[in-house]
Amino acid sequence: MVSILVRRCVFAFALGLVFSSSTPSAAFEDDEGGPYRGLGQESCRQYLQDVASDQAAQQLYSAWLSGFVTIAYAELQVPQFLDDDVQLHAANDWIKRYCANRASDTYLAATVSLLSTRERNLP
Repeated sequence: MVSILVRRCVFAFALGLVFSSSTPSAAFEDDEGGPYRGLGQESCRQYLQDVASDQAAQQLYSAWLSGFVTIAYAELQVPQFLDDDVQLHAANDWIKRYCANRASDTYLAATVSLLSTRERNLP
């Protein structure tokens, strides 16, 4: 039998794929002519470069993280943990540490790992 934690992680990952998928439509091209990509598809390396010197980029990634967690936890019907700035800051720090050690992983993988780690540490 699959544990609730595994089912939750699989659901969170699947949800992330939906939210981070790029569209093949040329109507959604960026300034360089390529398709827009969801933030979840960015590599950890790109994430760290983006937020290193750009506060607006950090705010954008934080908003994505908060939105992803809100949707995932609402679907799973569990209390959210990013309900204040302190918790969001701690989550961002956790993801930065994760990404520093796994530069080729995606930002989505870092987010799912954060949720998985949090679930394992719950009583």
